[in-house]
Amino acid sequence: MVAGASPDKRFGSDTFFEGGRAQVITGPGSGFRAPPPASIAGTSIPEVAATYRTGTFSYRVPVDEGPHTVVFTFVEPSLHPGERIFDVFANGQKVLTDLDVAEAAGGALTAVQRKVEVNAKESLVILEFKPTKGDAIISAIEVQ
Repeated sequence: MVAGASPDKRFGSDTFFEGGRAQVITGPGSGFRAPPPASIAGTSIPEVAATYRTGTFSYRVPVDEGPHTVVFTFVEPSLHPGERIFDVFANGQKVLTDLDVAEAAGGALTAVQRKVEVNAKESLVILEFKPTKGDAIISAIEVQ
């Protein structure tokens, strides 16, 4: 979990994905200096929440067989409610419908989380992000 994540949790690089584009949210630049990280509300780990994958994409996460809780962390970098809407599927089942991150978070640059229960099949959790308007987006995925 990004929002309120405990110090013993570690997040790795963006792996196990297919499709989409990796991006990062940054604050305003100043002259020739690199821009600072953006200020993101609702999270204690802004450096994780500020990274995201966008587009149409999927993840094939290797896990032990059986039930798992999947925690998604979403941050809308700049769009207004109604401009980005998408569905999320877990092992072929729709688990989040018509998600509008900006609407759910009350605006841009605020982390919002959703939890779903998934049963691994053939030692995989397959997560698909399918846009209905604009691109899908995800900042962090935790499989427990």
